[in-house]
Amino acid sequence: ACRCYRRLLEIDPLAEDTGRKLMTLFVRRGMPNKALQVYEALRRRLKEDLCEEPGPGLEVVYQSILTSKNRT
Repeated sequence: ACRCYRRLLEIDPLAEDTGRKLMTLFVRRGMPNKALQVYEALRRRLKEDLCEEPGPGLEVVYQSILTSKNRT
């Protein structure tokens, strides 16, 4: 599934829903740092290409990863 979502992000690097799903998969697989990398890449593209910030769905996943990392 991760490969599929990565491929979809290659095709559409601004697809927040795809990024959110990939981030969630990485977290479930115990790779929160990979999830954060996906977030940062997507955030950067949104800012550069559309002058926008990530939407609330992506932010919720991002914040939950940060919160869980701070607990450990």
